[in-house]
Amino acid sequence: SSWLNHNNLLANVVVDGPAKKIFKDKCPLLRFKKLDEALINCNWILCGTSWGSSFELEAILKARKMGIKTVVFLDHWVNYRERFERNGSIILPDEIWVGDRRAEMIAKKIFKNIPIYLKANPYFDDLYKLINKKNIKKENKSRGILYVCEPIADHALSNYGDTMHWGYTEHTALSYFLRNISLLGLGNKSVTIRPHPSESKHKYGWIKEIEEAKGISIRFGGKKTLLEEIIDSSIIVGCES
Repeated sequence: SSWLNHNNLLANVVVDGPAKKIFKDKCPLLRFKKLDEALINCNWILCGTSWGSSFELEAILKARKMGIKTVVFLDHWVNYRERFERNGSIILPDEIWVGDRRAEMIAKKIFKNIPIYLKANPYFDDLYKLINKKNIKKENKSRGILYVCEPIADHALSNYGDTMHWGYTEHTALSYFLRNISLLGLGNKSVTIRPHPSESKHKYGWIKEIEEAKGISIRFGGKKTLLEEIIDSSIIVGCES
């Protein structure tokens, strides 16, 4: 969505899942299409990647069959190879773009036969502008704690067939944090639990029992952007997030 806002190009936009709201908020004038319709009306595709979904890989496969150039932008630093594996097959694009030197280094080690291009990261640029606009003060002791969730058990089950592959899940990790929060020595800090965009807002309802037992002020986030909730916090906590 940031890339589209920075480039004045005609685009056929195909989105699904949590991305729908992001694109509608940031690119309200864009017209959204189904994948097959979009492929008929384009000469190359640019997409991201997913861990659990095959949405982007389906687009790459269909585009390749139609002789359309495919480009993937890796905007993160983990599980590169796994993002292109489905059902024992590896589905790779014609090019990979990255937005920073660390991502470039990782990608070149893993994908030796695919061109890797370092591009300006428009998402980072958008964040810098917002941060400067907010005029953030680094020291604000009144801010609370932000806990950023990730569906760890789903990743473990998908890749290793065991939700406890790493010895913990998102639920046990969050429970451990809340039960030991006093060790931070922060007093009665409020805690904001931000579910992953793919998670139900009711998924962590069980924490109310801990809230009552420990006297912690807990609320659920996700209504603001991640950046806004980070700005409102003094400490950020998470696993794989």
